[in-house]
Amino acid sequence: MILAFTILGFATAQQLGVGLDFIAITGGAAALMFSGMTPEEAISKVKWTIIIFFVGLFVLIGTVRETGLLDVLASQIYLISGGSDLTAMLLIVPFVFFSAGIVDNIPVAATMIPVVKTMIAQGLQAEPLWWSLIAACNLGGNPTQLAV
Repeated sequence: MILAFTILGFATAQQLGVGLDFIAITGGAAALMFSGMTPEEAISKVKWTIIIFFVGLFVLIGTVRETGLLDVLASQIYLISGGSDLTAMLLIVPFVFFSAGIVDNIPVAATMIPVVKTMIAQGLQAEPLWWSLIAACNLGGNPTQLAV
């Protein structure tokens, strides 16, 4: 029931005028309240290595983004593509596909999202770039077995 309400909250968050973070925290708090566990029991079951991994990942991506390196990458891809959507996709897909096979798809997707946003702001079409990124990230991790 809580999961269904949380998913519904994610789907309607914009219409409700709340952020996704609020929905996530509310769903998590409700799950904790109705789980029948004490907070100490619930906290002991958390896989802290995964949480620390993602915190570090997003700190690293935020740092790289603030340095402007991702904007430079996006600008270079845009320049090499000559403003062509197809050429930009043909540059992004192999890079993302092979990177997702080596590093893992979640960090690659999180890193490439600002790059794609910058390229869209420079005039490329959004849908082909997003679908290329999604497909390459999802399929890129399949050829290799990488466990985080």
